[in-house]
Amino acid sequence: MQQLLTGSYRRYGNYIQSALFKLGMSPRYAAGCDQAIMLRWQSSSEKAVNGKARDVFKKLAEAHEQLPQETDSVVHIGFEALESGEVERRRYDRILESTARFDAKAKNLRYVYCHYLMPESPPDESWAFDETVQWRRITGTEQRPLEYPLLVLPGDTEVRFGPYWAT
Repeated sequence: MQQLLTGSYRRYGNYIQSALFKLGMSPRYAAGCDQAIMLRWQSSSEKAVNGKARDVFKKLAEAHEQLPQETDSVVHIGFEALESGEVERRRYDRILESTARFDAKAKNLRYVYCHYLMPESPPDESWAFDETVQWRRITGTEQRPLEYPLLVLPGDTEVRFGPYWAT
């Protein structure tokens, strides 16, 4: 609908839409439109970018509290990453900084995997899903324990290296 009304599709577009549609044979289809209003905004100030680039430190601390004392452990933190590339790059850097200083205390927390999840409905496909995985060793050896670290996408999915916002 975004592309139909504006002439283009913005992956990270923040839109508010109001329209008077005449429904077609199914509620998924419009047979006509008498009026449509599309509003788009983008907050690009430093304060706005910092506010949206939320860290996972609190979630990591909550997960750490639940870990057993003697067992090697891995924590997965998944979250929707629906902001602009600038915000997600800032979040990525912020997570690297905070996980580097995380103290596992006497627990065997080996790795933390952060899963940036981005579902969307682009105009040329019925749906699409991106998952970027960021990992950090907390304690132990350099060897990562997971050969295929994605949480949502199946193992036979074609993947590319690098975060989705770098494209």
